Amino acid sequence: MHLAYCDESADPTRTVASAVVVPDHVWRTAFDAIRDFRKALKNRYGIPLSHELHANKLVAGKGFPGMRTRRLGRALGCRIFLEAVDTLNALGSLGVYGINVSLVNSKYSHPLRQAVTWLFQRIENNLANTGQLGLVIYDGEEAQRRTMARRLLRRMQVYNPVPSMVIPNTYRQMPVRHILGDPIIRDSADDMFIQMADIMAFALLRQDNPPKHPLPVTCGVGQAFGRLQDVWLTAASRKDPQGVVRG
Repeated sequence: MHLAYCDESADPTRTVASAVVVPDHVWRTAFDAIRDFRKALKNRYGIPLSHELHANKLVAGKGFPGMRTRRLGRALGCRIFLEAVDTLNALGSLGVYGINVSLVNSKYSHPLRQAVTWLFQRIENNLANTGQLGLVIYDGEEAQRRTMARRLLRRMQVYNPVPSMVIPNTYRQMPVRHILGDPIIRDSADDMFIQMADIMAFALLRQDNPPKHPLPVTCGVGQAFGRLQDVWLTAASRKDPQGVVRG
């Protein structure tokens, strides 16, 4: 069983959807590694384990985690963001992998819906290729996104036309069979793995749309996705060296 933790990140021109996929037999080890990272943040910076790591807010230096009387600040926020990236990349040695979709908003009427559809399809493809079953755990902070994810996956389990790679301009009916049931909806504030999916999605967003503020540029936020090479599922896209599905 593989557990796919999904989240998105977007700006006015681009939408990214990402999944951190954890095989069940390494889940506890992976969780403990993330928890150790969070304990280190508490010891060094006074950031409680219960504080949600939200990539956009980290890089912007927003928030007053713990007993702080001053904002986190961009410099420290960027440092923590990059430490989270490296923590996620280290999970690749356990068999944890990441699937990513990056779309240009202007090409689609509903870019988030399209990105999540392609994300679910790539999760399904890899489960089928590896002979595994899986569950999707989806960030449901907003009711609209929660409903969208459920409707998309339910439809794909019944009706899922996939372009044929043999006959151009034709489609094959390939209903989702390896992702079981509805997405499990969780608030990202309560799930460290979903927070890691947010970290990965934001890293890809800022690779494709580089940050404009000079400090994140200097800190290397725009290159952070390149530090996740050990978790890239390159098989997700043959056209992209990082395995990112692009549109």
